[in-house]
Amino acid sequence: SEVVQAGLANVFQGPLMDVLKRALEEPQKVGLCLFGTAIDIVSNLIQDDPSRVPQMIESGVLPGILGALNKETMRSVECLSFVPGVLGSISLHSVGEEFILSAESQPIRLLTDILVDPSYAALLHSQPELAQIMSTHVDKVLRNQPTGSTKLTEHVVDCITDAMDSILVQARNYPTWSPLDIEDRTEFLADRLAAFGRFCWSVLGTNEQTLAKFLDKNGLSLIQQLHELPCLPYHLCSLEGQPHPLGSLFNLQAAGPNGNAAVLTSLQSMLKNHHGRVADFLKDRLNGPGDPYATLAKIDPAKVDVFLRSLSGLTAVLEGLQAVCREGTSVQVLEALQEPVSMLGDLAPKLFALAAWRPKEKDTKNSQFGTYTELARNIFSERRAAPIEKDAMDVDAGRMPSSSMEVDGDDAGQTKAMLHVARQCFSLASHTMRQFLVITSKQLHSRTRQREVTSGVLALAHKLANVSKGMLSVDHPSDLVIALRWVGDVFDLMLKMHEEQNRVAIRPLCLCTFYQSHGFALLGPLLQFIVQHIDQELARAALCSGLTYLEKVTSHKRFTNAPQVNLLRAEDGLIPKDPLCRSVQGEALKCVLPVWRQGDFSKFPDTIGQSLMKVWVHTLDGPRDIPARPAPKTSESMERTAGGDVATAPNSNAISGSGADGEVAVQSDEGGADRVAQAIANTLVDMGFAREQVERGMRHLGPAGHSDIGTLIMWMVSNPDPSQDVAAVAPAAAAAAAAAATAAADP
Repeated sequence: SEVVQAGLANVFQGPLMDVLKRALEEPQKVGLCLFGTAIDIVSNLIQDDPSRVPQMIESGVLPGILGALNKETMRSVECLSFVPGVLGSISLHSVGEEFILSAESQPIRLLTDILVDPSYAALLHSQPELAQIMSTHVDKVLRNQPTGSTKLTEHVVDCITDAMDSILVQARNYPTWSPLDIEDRTEFLADRLAAFGRFCWSVLGTNEQTLAKFLDKNGLSLIQQLHELPCLPYHLCSLEGQPHPLGSLFNLQAAGPNGNAAVLTSLQSMLKNHHGRVADFLKDRLNGPGDPYATLAKIDPAKVDVFLRSLSGLTAVLEGLQAVCREGTSVQVLEALQEPVSMLGDLAPKLFALAAWRPKEKDTKNSQFGTYTELARNIFSERRAAPIEKDAMDVDAGRMPSSSMEVDGDDAGQTKAMLHVARQCFSLASHTMRQFLVITSKQLHSRTRQREVTSGVLALAHKLANVSKGMLSVDHPSDLVIALRWVGDVFDLMLKMHEEQNRVAIRPLCLCTFYQSHGFALLGPLLQFIVQHIDQELARAALCSGLTYLEKVTSHKRFTNAPQVNLLRAEDGLIPKDPLCRSVQGEALKCVLPVWRQGDFSKFPDTIGQSLMKVWVHTLDGPRDIPARPAPKTSESMERTAGGDVATAPNSNAISGSGADGEVAVQSDEGGADRVAQAIANTLVDMGFAREQVERGMRHLGPAGHSDIGTLIMWMVSNPDPSQDVAAVAPAAAAAAAAAATAAADP
């Protein structure tokens, strides 16, 4: 390649120079593909030796290239790829800045205009990498500008802000997007904003000087206006698994704390604008456990549209906050999140309950829809919903309750379409809120790992705990199936907030503040509600989620694995690791005891039995103020009696019977082992086993029965007390024994 470039350099200085100039003067005659290739060759020659720039300017090559640029000559992948490259090459020489700025074609402005030009939408969508290529080379131009000069920086910022103004002017001529008319009337504006958003994010997010100029020119105000364009579909930034690039424009981290502060201030302003309208509508119209769609069907669709538009704006703010949280490193970001989290305290619980009324659908593979416009049409189109039979109530099949469809008159079709859009909006909003709460919990711990627990960090942890309590204490949906789905979703979210993403450690700050706010007291009633309806399939799934949560947060090993566990200090108003672990385990036992006593274990899936048993095992294996268990005695140290019972050595444990207070009394010369056996015996009595049966099992097994609850349960199941009703004990005991074997192998 070097030989070829050297040869081409000599050729261009010779007889083919006139041919090259002719091609540049009439690019459409020679073909845009060949025109772009010639530009790429010139770019490579300059990169090989930047000192050639003045010579190529004098010879007319570079003036010919820039002079030939316009929107017609740029309509090829080659030109859109290679023109930005030649600008980056020209900037390698000191004369490049003035040459680019003085060009009549204004090449950088031409690039930004192309990104928002409707006639280029199809080409840019088919080649999404073009926006990244353009931004990479424009950033290269900025980095190569002469030291101390800001001319190119100001020019690039002006081009970006002018392009944003151009979009706002275009949007005035587009009709307001309506769920009653979901066809695109904006010349694919959502997709054009995607390409333009990628370009802006790359240029502004990687160059501190450029971002500072952008902020000085009130660029964030323009981004805010773009977010709130009424011609765009609801929840544009939440339609995909990844946010729309427009949402990423709030992720401007290059300016450090100052840039973060400006972005967060803008986001907080947007949040306040939408929060009040959403909160008022929920309070006045949807403040009850009944079917929300039956209520919405009676409201003027125009008012519902205003509410959903505000809900969409609020969701866009949360997407922006997530973008800031993902990349930012400043503790200032955590402190700025306090107000948004507080505002969600009265919205998130109700929206999660509303979202439960929309059953989970199978993956529709939205990625097959190539454009954002098609994706929005697919999500919000009422035709996508399953057919609804009259007077049918089959929520699990994905149908909406029949009460929601009872609409009379000519507006029935419009109301049905609006209700379908409302279901989708509730789902998208709740999904974004879940992500926001989880990422806030994650960043709260990752950013304080190497720092002290500041008052702001502690306040944010308590606010997250209050949101969690609000989710648990909101009125159950009136429909049983919906309520069970809601309970399972809440437990799943709680686990994501309180467990690290690697699933081997808890998040101690969030868990500690949740415990201190008496949040665990709200879990027991939910579990009992589930057990009362265990015949329902969704109840079994919800119980699995609830017990899995308790299993994870009671594991002392997960407390030990948490990198931030040393931040739990009493002087900061927190509970240290071991006392917190014991306290959480105690609260978990209060929650699962009613499940154990009242539950029909024959209807429990195997995974539920394992999780339930692990809560007990974690309690025994966790931190405690007693010595470790003694090693089991060898067979040589025990003498077997004729009746089959074991008579232990003088220093071994022996059961003497029940104490006056009703507990199993244990006599031993070893104080630590004595307390272990006492704890195991009392636990089994609480679980429902007879005291006499527990004593008989401990006498028979000796040390193994005193130290291993799983072995003791297995023996009691195999040797039931003849004086008891075996049929009444067997189901619960058999399930416990099977679960104990698994739990003992993996505590």
